[in-house]
Amino acid sequence: MDFSKSTPDVSDVQDALILFADVIDSSKYSAVLGMMKYAERLLTLQKLFVKLGKTYFPTKDNIVSYYEVEARGDEGTIFCIDPDIEPADLVFKTLQFAYELKARIGLLWRFEDIGEVSAQTMKIGVGIHFGKVALITKIKIDEKGLPRSVIEGIEGFSINYGKRVESCSRLGKYSKVFLSKTAASLLDGYPVVLSKHAASMKGIEPSEEIYEVRSAFFEIMPLDPAGFDSEIFISTYTTNAKELKLVNEPWLKGLIISVLDSRLRAAKTDSLKSDYSNKLLELAWMKPSEDDPILLFWRAKECGEKGKHTQMLAYLKQIVELYPDFVHARKKLVKACWEVANKTSIRAEWVLARDIADEFLCRFSSYLSDEEKKYFEEIIQSTLKASTN
Repeated sequence: MDFSKSTPDVSDVQDALILFADVIDSSKYSAVLGMMKYAERLLTLQKLFVKLGKTYFPTKDNIVSYYEVEARGDEGTIFCIDPDIEPADLVFKTLQFAYELKARIGLLWRFEDIGEVSAQTMKIGVGIHFGKVALITKIKIDEKGLPRSVIEGIEGFSINYGKRVESCSRLGKYSKVFLSKTAASLLDGYPVVLSKHAASMKGIEPSEEIYEVRSAFFEIMPLDPAGFDSEIFISTYTTNAKELKLVNEPWLKGLIISVLDSRLRAAKTDSLKSDYSNKLLELAWMKPSEDDPILLFWRAKECGEKGKHTQMLAYLKQIVELYPDFVHARKKLVKACWEVANKTSIRAEWVLARDIADEFLCRFSSYLSDEEKKYFEEIIQSTLKASTN
């Protein structure tokens, strides 16, 4: 049989990661910049999107997985199916890509003279969705001469929905990185704080629940510290971060903390470690009125490391009160309460630790690892014994 003439076929339905990113208000900038200058900017964006996209989503065998990274005009898209990656990890990885993309394009556009339009006003909006798609497959001959069914593309409502989520990014006031309700639900327990919006989606729903990323922390930022232009990226978002007033962008606070923390953990000398540690502290304690959840979380972490447990507890309480959906901080609060209770015999913290632990075990056990469940159960048993003595 001549498989070279086989036609595409719809073979299955699977979950896929859908990302759309484009320039917000692109027509306005096209008019101000002029055709040539605007085209140059779009070419810069397209090249960066594909290069960075393939760093995060390298091509795999399209037999069971599917990776598509494309950029055209003022838009970039990523479609991904990978059964080897947990859906929650895939969504979080995509969120990190969006953050690094926005940070890198900000650097590339920052120093260009564009007359009346500030480089900082040209923004990228991102929409992320996770949902069902139909697989378009075709029979091809592999390197062993055997026929294999490979995924050539995907189709379905989820793609349209992902685009609608991206269009809602215009409503954002933090990162302009938006997640569908489905994608957002997968991030419970990750160091991400979301802000809920109700938005009209043309042709879908008059009022749909979607989420904007308010702040996030990433353990390795950039993803490839030895990769392209990473030296410039790292130096800008560490050494020059405060001088460039980058923290005026709310979402950049979490990104800068992520870069500094990554560099601190990777530092080979005491001098470098001290340098990055000082920069972290300077950023985290820059102003007393700070309300960014990642910066507040860093303050709590630093207080705990210095043995200032009651201060750590105060910051964790503040985070949970301001951002009750920040599950990562709520779990840390249980441990902090328990440690303070054991060290100082403060009965209020003892009870608070028991109550929050009980709430997690009874109501939100899916957010806990087996080790955390065991730890929380021990807290409850200890409080029960203490109450009978």
